[in-house]
Amino acid sequence: MILRTFLLCALLPVSAANVLAGEIYMWRDPQGRVHYSDLPPPDARDVRPLRRGGVAPAQGARERLADDEMAFRQRRAKVEERRAASQDGVPEVEERQRRCVQAKGQLAALESGQRAYQFNEQGEREFLDDTQREQHTLRTRQAVEAHCR
Repeated sequence: MILRTFLLCALLPVSAANVLAGEIYMWRDPQGRVHYSDLPPPDARDVRPLRRGGVAPAQGARERLADDEMAFRQRRAKVEERRAASQDGVPEVEERQRRCVQAKGQLAALESGQRAYQFNEQGEREFLDDTQREQHTLRTRQAVEAHCR
């Protein structure tokens, strides 16, 4: 009994708000996306009211809300443009950093004095002699200079 009374008291304001809500409109923009709003867009042609409520906002309030929504969309578009522009060079920078780290690691291994090797066409290891080691060290230093600017 107490639970029913509690639920009734809790659901009464929700149902009253639903009755007093304004109209809800559905429309498609030029890109074909579906939008739902309590205000129809000023320039839309195919607008359908989905639900009619008890109280509609005054005409001046409707225009202000439409202007606010348009300003919000313009701000959001500018933020998206800035975000896209800032990410244009990101993959190249990350790739250059990855190659820099790899070249520095190879150079450190070559200069450490440990035995260095390369793989031949059969996939077998061939250890480098001193001349080959110097050539690899020179090429690796050039790679470090190229990628670690």
